[in-house]
Amino acid sequence: MYLEFKYHTAKKEFWNEDSYYIYLGDFEVFLATFEKSKADFCMFGENDFSFDELKRLIKNLKKIDLEKISNNFVKDICNEKPSLEEERFTLSLFHLVRKMEVWLEKAIALGVRVVVLGV
Repeated sequence: MYLEFKYHTAKKEFWNEDSYYIYLGDFEVFLATFEKSKADFCMFGENDFSFDELKRLIKNLKKIDLEKISNNFVKDICNEKPSLEEERFTLSLFHLVRKMEVWLEKAIALGVRVVVLGV
């Protein structure tokens, strides 16, 4: 299951080529950030972000403590703190967040609102 981030101007309702997709399991790590950025955010519905909400979301994504999330995840899975796994997971989260930020910043540059379609 995926969430689709699409431009408000997208021609199709779903599965647009220029949309950004994120796996539900990965998205759950960022759910609180989305809820903090848009008060009525719903993971199971359609969420139309205003430009102010979009800017707040980007700002909040930049504040995420990826090392802390990674450390907690690795501890939960391994019951220990293996540094290599933690490093890999932190790097993976960093790339995921950065790709999301770039896509969202492009929407602002294009002057289009973003719609996040929930699962």
